[in-house]
Amino acid sequence: GPDRGACCAGDADSRGAKRTVCGAGPRVIFRAHRRAGFYFRLVGSCVFLAAFFLPAITTGETGPFSGPQPGFVCAFVAILFSVSHLHGGMEGVGPEVFPFILSGWVNPLVLIYLVFCIWPRFVWVRRCLTVAILLCIGATWLVIEKGRFIPLIGHYLWIAGILAMLAPEVAAFFIESEAVESPPLDD
Repeated sequence: GPDRGACCAGDADSRGAKRTVCGAGPRVIFRAHRRAGFYFRLVGSCVFLAAFFLPAITTGETGPFSGPQPGFVCAFVAILFSVSHLHGGMEGVGPEVFPFILSGWVNPLVLIYLVFCIWPRFVWVRRCLTVAILLCIGATWLVIEKGRFIPLIGHYLWIAGILAMLAPEVAAFFIESEAVESPPLDD
């Protein structure tokens, strides 16, 4: 038989049952991936939550509202700005304001994503939310640049926590697409 130390995607055992990776059947791979995904999301959630209580940005200037601001203040201001613009209507809002509106939706989308993680069948909902979250993070970086803010440890941990939560979704996408695209290996 094939060497089990090497990857043997597409191999079949003596009964003809398809084996996916290094001799493990699809159920074993699926359970291991779900367990790893759970731990990534758990650790990511803890880091994400802790980031709200750490300094996230500073302006580098003096005066009112200068100095380091904790993550929860940034989150509150971002969602308040976003909702006030959406509630007031989008007429008269130029494209330069759009990143500010999107940046307010990162945290709500992350929470919605975590709710959909409860049910494995909502794969495509989670994947769409993953793309939306990543786009909103990009908008957040545009806001930081345009506002001349200086990101601090809270911001970096916030991003790290989100990426840890989303990593299982991204990994599953690439693992599944690789399994679909790669033909079975012949002995």
